[in-house]
Amino acid sequence: MTIANSTDDDLEEILAWLQAEDVAGETTFHPNRNMIAAGHEAGELIVLKVGGEIGAFALGAPGVIDIFETKPAFRRTGVGRMLAQHCIGRAAEADIAVIEGECAPPTSLPFWEHMGFQQIRARYGHSPWVGLRVPKLLILPAGKACEIIVRLFDETMLYVDGVAPVAEYRPLAVMGADGIVYLQERLALYAPDLRPGNDLAVEIVLDGKRLGLDKVKREEFKRLGVQHDRFLNYFIDMIDPSSARGD
Repeated sequence: MTIANSTDDDLEEILAWLQAEDVAGETTFHPNRNMIAAGHEAGELIVLKVGGEIGAFALGAPGVIDIFETKPAFRRTGVGRMLAQHCIGRAAEADIAVIEGECAPPTSLPFWEHMGFQQIRARYGHSPWVGLRVPKLLILPAGKACEIIVRLFDETMLYVDGVAPVAEYRPLAVMGADGIVYLQERLALYAPDLRPGNDLAVEIVLDGKRLGLDKVKREEFKRLGVQHDRFLNYFIDMIDPSSARGD
């Protein structure tokens, strides 16, 4: 099996495959043929080949899966899973913290759940939507183990008592000789089902001491080490406790 950017011949093969599905009256991405051709020209069409034949293709820039299909003859063979894992790894390399997408047709939902995606509130349309915190292992330096707790909230917790966190994480971390806290794995601050229009609030606690509690977009979290990808998905690789303003 090989995975690579599409060639002109690959595009021709994909469009012929989709046209055949359309003629047969099957569910198909043939109506998106112009989008697929444009993605090919932009270098965003990826194909997985089995013995020289295209078994699956994916369209989208790193961190985006606009269209994904496995040829019927290669379904349930692991081909689709291999290409999906490649797309996830590609997102990690591009420092994309979260992938979201629409399951169209809806019958693709079990496949994406098998790949580790969770079903989330639909962004538009009538098909299910899924999201994934993109896994990325980091290098831990020598240091002292410490306890980091990160809690995610709807912003209403800043104004109303008793609002429970929507997620809580306790990542493995060490404090290096430089005083920086390093996480073993990137922590995406992902809460996809907040109330529409509401911001994400975050609490970070180090060894029982609160380092910050506010909307994640605030400057204090940037000083602490919170970053975001080009889609404004926030994540943490390391934390600088010296920048904390305290309670």
